[in-house]
Amino acid sequence: MNWNTLWPLIEQAAIDAAKTAAQQFAAQAATDAKAFLKTAAASLLKYTTQLKANDITQDEFADLVNGLKDLATMNALTEAGLAEVALEAVRNAVTDAVIQVVLDAVKV
Repeated sequence: MNWNTLWPLIEQAAIDAAKTAAQQFAAQAATDAKAFLKTAAASLLKYTTQLKANDITQDEFADLVNGLKDLATMNALTEAGLAEVALEAVRNAVTDAVIQVVLDAVKV
């Protein structure tokens, strides 16, 4: 697993998931997904490295990534008027996409 190869896959999956979840607010969702990933990048690298080394389980990895949801402030979507319930759906879609891409790449 090469982080420089994996990162673009994570980024694209997160952006695609955000756009799908936010539908008519796709541009704002992409902006927010990128902002989240920028904020969470160091933690994602750490957790991915731990997963690859079998220092944590897949479930622990998923829990750690889901714990990063608070970093997903979704400012652009909030400014666009998306309701909190819909914002939570976008957050979930983004973190679920990140988890799936890493698990597929690491295959522990």
